Amino acid sequence: MGKTTLARLVCQDPRIVSTAFDFVVWVQVPPDFAVDAIEKAMLEAVTSFSPQYYNSKLLQHALVGKRILLVLDGTWEDSSVEKWRALMATLRNCSRGSRILLTTRMRSVVDMVEAAIGSPAECLELGELGENDSLLLFRSRLPSQVYSEDYAHLRLIVEQIADRAGGCPLLTEKVASWLGSHLETHHWNAVLKEGWQKLGLEDIFASLRLSHDHLPSELQNCFRYCSIFPKGYRFNKVELANMWIASGMVSFSSSEQDGTGLQNKKDANLFTIPDLGHLRTLIIQGESCLDEESERVLGKILHSSKRLRMLYLDVPSLSHALDRISDLTQLRYLFLYSCDKSHIQRVFKLYRLQVFKLNYFTGKDADLSGIKNLCSLRCLHVPDNMLSKILQIGISTTLQELHGFEVVKNDDYKLSILTNLRRLSLRNLQNVRDREEAMEVKLKDKPHMRFLSLSWNKHSNDPDNLDHQVIDCLEPNKGIQRLHIYGYNGVQLPIWIEDSLPIHLVSLELEYCMKWRTLPSFKELSSLKYLKLEHLFQLGTVLEEQHGSKESDNAFLPPFLNTLISGGVLN
Repeated sequence: MGKTTLARLVCQDPRIVSTAFDFVVWVQVPPDFAVDAIEKAMLEAVTSFSPQYYNSKLLQHALVGKRILLVLDGTWEDSSVEKWRALMATLRNCSRGSRILLTTRMRSVVDMVEAAIGSPAECLELGELGENDSLLLFRSRLPSQVYSEDYAHLRLIVEQIADRAGGCPLLTEKVASWLGSHLETHHWNAVLKEGWQKLGLEDIFASLRLSHDHLPSELQNCFRYCSIFPKGYRFNKVELANMWIASGMVSFSSSEQDGTGLQNKKDANLFTIPDLGHLRTLIIQGESCLDEESERVLGKILHSSKRLRMLYLDVPSLSHALDRISDLTQLRYLFLYSCDKSHIQRVFKLYRLQVFKLNYFTGKDADLSGIKNLCSLRCLHVPDNMLSKILQIGISTTLQELHGFEVVKNDDYKLSILTNLRRLSLRNLQNVRDREEAMEVKLKDKPHMRFLSLSWNKHSNDPDNLDHQVIDCLEPNKGIQRLHIYGYNGVQLPIWIEDSLPIHLVSLELEYCMKWRTLPSFKELSSLKYLKLEHLFQLGTVLEEQHGSKESDNAFLPPFLNTLISGGVLN
């Protein structure tokens, strides 16, 4: 967001224009990335004349011995490395120190450029504007008369309207400019209530359409899939990806990096039934139990939806509606609010199931051995009373997400066999008997893991300093991106944190590590965006002694941090 604006600011910096380069060449890249058109635009910028017939030798001659900054704005080409190599060949006559600055919405373009030039590129990813910056930009585009007494009532809702732009600079500017020329109260109230989509801002829609049209067709379908959710729905990235996979829109391998919805929000007795023969996705949410008639209707829907691939039933205490769930043999994704021991046996017959999530399980003495039938299972999120039994039985080694694994004393289940895990939450680590048992988990040998949560009972004692030995043996791979440590009672930092924090961390949460007195500097973690430090009671003055005073410009913080949450830290 704001890529072109930032590039313009760079080009207007006198330190760059007057001293670093002989020419600053700005090219608005055509959508088809026509190399001749780009080179001709460069020639016109360097020589100030437009030849009737273009020849690449003219540009090569004009660039001899010249140090240039070439700005390629709005670049989409990520399919032909030969086009990029042809353009790079023309630039070889430039003097050493020349640079290329390009703006793009796609990382794949950067990868293509790196392949063409044979060296890595420095990449700066721009996020959305912060709340304060968005509001400042919005106000800067309003006319001065808005700040007179006649329009005091409009100023009261400026902040709410600015927030609806979602931190997008282009949208913020356009909406503010439009409202600045339409100062009637009803226009402002309409935008506040209904949004900006009906303002006639065609250029914004064209910009968004351009991004959509450059997506591969399968990703365009994923984008459309989101329309089944209500307006304002907040997506969880991992959850949405699992839904795409379950619905057959994204293959399992590509997930590493038009459904129809049935939705019930408040009134569990109101249903809108689509064409059940083609139903692929079914989402039902209700705050209370279904009455007998509503559950009968739901059971009929499930019976008629044999092609269903995703089923999300956030409704408590279902009974007969789940009697035929084993008939849904195409299911890949299943969420149930609750389930009893008779229905769990039917779930275990869904051998194509990849994602299974369950909030409450009421089958205390149920036989769970049927879990072995789920040979394609990738994500398992079930209650503790069920998970411990399942893990003793054994589970498919294809599992990638395991939520809430609770370490139980004298439990011999070995996590080391789950080599494909990407997300893992370990709880009650105070029950680990010794460092040898911790080493058997072999987290470093799980190369695909990107999320790890390590949790101890914060009220437990550790007289033998065993926690420190355990956490030293739970070192994740260097590619870990999200790390959460809770309730660790050791005095010393883990060796793998003290010596070398994982450099790819995006999120780091440290909570109730109440004996820690030191922290390493985070300033080398250029990817870290989210940092949470809570209830680290021994930190504070020690931290200040380590990394300097508050006036040292937060020297120990990462350079691109977006969010810092701190509480229960002395000073």
